[in-house]
Amino acid sequence: MTVSIESQEQHWAGEGGDRWLAYHQFFEQMIDPIGQSLIEKAQLRENENCIDIGCGAGVTTIQLAQAVGKNGSVIGVDISQALIQACRARAVTRRPVGGPIFHSAESLTAGSGNGRGL
Repeated sequence: MTVSIESQEQHWAGEGGDRWLAYHQFFEQMIDPIGQSLIEKAQLRENENCIDIGCGAGVTTIQLAQAVGKNGSVIGVDISQALIQACRARAVTRRPVGGPIFHSAESLTAGSGNGRGL
C-alpha cells in the first residue's frame, strides 16, 4: 500500500488531527512509556538541542525541553496545524520560560523546497 504525502497532509489537517486532539490525553498516556524510555536512553543533558518530529500535542516535546533546561532548545514539528496550535498553548502553561518552539511541517518547507525552513 502506497500512502502519498498529500493524503497524509489532508488526513492530519482534518479528521486525523482533530481526532488526535480530541483524545490526546488517551494517546499520550498510551505512548508515555515509550517517550520516557527514549528520553532516558538519549541521556539528554542541560544545554543540548533536539527536535521532536511528529510531536502530536506536544507532551514529549515539553518533557524534552525540561530535560535540556532553559539554555537548551527543543523544536517540535507536526503535520497538523491544529496540533501545533495546541502545543504552543500547552507549552506556555507548562513551561513558560525557555520552552519548546513548535512548527508545522508545512512551514518548514514552504517556499524553500529543500526542507531547510529552520
